[in-house]
Amino acid sequence: MVRVFFYLLPATAALLLAACGGSSEPIEITDVRELDPENTFEQPVIAESDKQRFPRLTAGGEDMAGGGESSDASTTLDWVVPDGWTEVPATRFRDINLRFGEQSEGECYMTRGMQGDLAGNVNRWRKQVGLEALTAEEIAELPTLSLFGRPATVVSVDGPYTGMGSKPISDARLHGAILSVGGATVTVKMVGPKSLVAENEGKFDEFCASLSLKGQ
Repeated sequence: MVRVFFYLLPATAALLLAACGGSSEPIEITDVRELDPENTFEQPVIAESDKQRFPRLTAGGEDMAGGGESSDASTTLDWVVPDGWTEVPATRFRDINLRFGEQSEGECYMTRGMQGDLAGNVNRWRKQVGLEALTAEEIAELPTLSLFGRPATVVSVDGPYTGMGSKPISDARLHGAILSVGGATVTVKMVGPKSLVAENEGKFDEFCASLSLKGQ
């Protein structure tokens, strides 16, 4: 880490102080900031625990955000990996991370604590394949599936995919479910080549149906 001290330029300080009738001595600012030398800009502080990372998202009074200090979804959730799919390590924002396809070109992952309301998340996904936003009335007519015992809105859209953190896919299908409860959101998102995703929509449904809270 690099400690950086900031000083006012002597000439600038002299002009300002002269205007006020004060001393022309340079002023030293002794506040210290910690900077990461490998990044141009400092990164925001990200909380470490499920409690800190996720607002409470409840299903039948239970806390789906996880109450412990670990961000490992296996401490709070149960699920079944569909046949032919492979589980890979979770990441900071992917609590359950799955791959499918001969070259693992398809991915499906669950994220807890997404910000924004239902409409914001639906239209964010649509934007990722170059589609216009839907109105609240149009979103209300989208199909649903059961996720943690609650109706989750299903989004299935086709187009060139340019999602953050994933490789662009020219002819993609994004198929997912969004559950918004109590100011927080759980999403299950599947994306990959259109034909591959279409073949795996049944397994997506199986995975969503298998998700449950520990001990439930």
